[in-house]
Amino acid sequence: IIMPVMDGYETLFHLKSDEKTRSIPVLMISALSEVESIVHCIKAGAVDYLPTPLNPVILNARIKSCLDKKLLHDREQEHFKQLEQVRQRLATSIESIEDGFAVYDAEDRLVMSNKKFQEMYPGVQSLGYTGFTHKELLRENYKLGVYFKEKNSHKYKSENSSHTDDWVRLFGSRHKS
Repeated sequence: IIMPVMDGYETLFHLKSDEKTRSIPVLMISALSEVESIVHCIKAGAVDYLPTPLNPVILNARIKSCLDKKLLHDREQEHFKQLEQVRQRLATSIESIEDGFAVYDAEDRLVMSNKKFQEMYPGVQSLGYTGFTHKELLRENYKLGVYFKEKNSHKYKSENSSHTDDWVRLFGSRHKS
């Protein structure tokens, strides 16, 4: 940590602030063994910290651990990159569908939809595009007057939430497949 031109903290800061060197694992070695110094190094981005005097067996184990972490991190980044490419292809494919198309998860929450679906169900935009259920979308569209014809033909014309729930149950069961 204590070095002639630039101390270890500064060196670590420069390494972690530069995109080209950010992912290099740093193992700090120092005669300082106070908890505060160790915590400061770890918070600054060091992967590990060893006080001197060094035990060669521990040093080798810690170096191996740092390199293993780096390898795992690199693999994870590559997987994220691949997943993003697949997600982009999926989004492009879904967008090319001429009909309204939406994907819901196991909890019935909207994951993604195409522009045609968003035009058909304007509540998608006001609800934030994802994360809401089909029933929540129906309720929002009902409030927005999207189902004006169906709403007026329904025996409940009140804005009462229990009547809205009844309508959503009826309409939702007929229109969700």
